[in-house]
Amino acid sequence: RWLLGRDRSSRRARHIIKKLRGLRYDHEIEIEVNHFVSASHKQACDNNEENTSSKVAFLAMLMDKQIRKLLVCSLVLQMAQQLCGIN
Repeated sequence: RWLLGRDRSSRRARHIIKKLRGLRYDHEIEIEVNHFVSASHKQACDNNEENTSSKVAFLAMLMDKQIRKLLVCSLVLQMAQQLCGIN
C-alpha cells in the first residue's frame, strides 16, 4: 500500500502484491491494485470529512449554553481532583 501510495504505476508494488497474494495473472493484480488505490482514496476523503464534521460538532457543543456549563463544571472538577491528589 505504501508503494502504491507513492507511485500508482509502481512495478515493484505489483510484484510484491503478486507474491503475497499468490496471483498468477496480470488482470488479477490490477484488480487488487485498484482495490488498494480506491480504499486509500476513500480513507483520505473520510478523514477530511471527519475532521470538518468534528470541528463543527465541537463548536456547536460550545455554543449551547447548557452544555458549555456542564463542560466547564466537569473540567473544574477534574482539575480540582488533580490538584488534591484524589484518584
